[in-house]
Amino acid sequence: MLYEALEAAGAKTQYDEHVERILSGVYGMELETTIRKELKEMCNLSEAIEEQALRKGRKAGRAEGRKAGRKEGRKEGSLLGDAARLVKSAEAAMKSFHVDLKTACEGIGASVEEYDRAAKLLGR
Repeated sequence: MLYEALEAAGAKTQYDEHVERILSGVYGMELETTIRKELKEMCNLSEAIEEQALRKGRKAGRAEGRKAGRKEGRKEGSLLGDAARLVKSAEAAMKSFHVDLKTACEGIGASVEEYDRAAKLLGR
């Protein structure tokens, strides 16, 4: 943790020096102590604004992820529920009416392929 803080401080110092070089080299501005101090404050402010924006973005991303996860969970739950009902109905029809799978599926309005997919989805 200490190493990371020192590394970040070094990067900050390098950035400040880079900005000073640009202002003096490209724009010919000589930075007085007062201006240097104001420049550092502006850089600190921009970093604070960036950090706040990142926090907001992460928060929004987590909220969006939770919403999408709930939606996906409902969809998967509904799919599993439908599969369970189809398999249960077909098996009940076979047992109650002493018929084969094809006839049971026809009786409940499903195909054998649908039954097979539902059974596979349920791990049967």
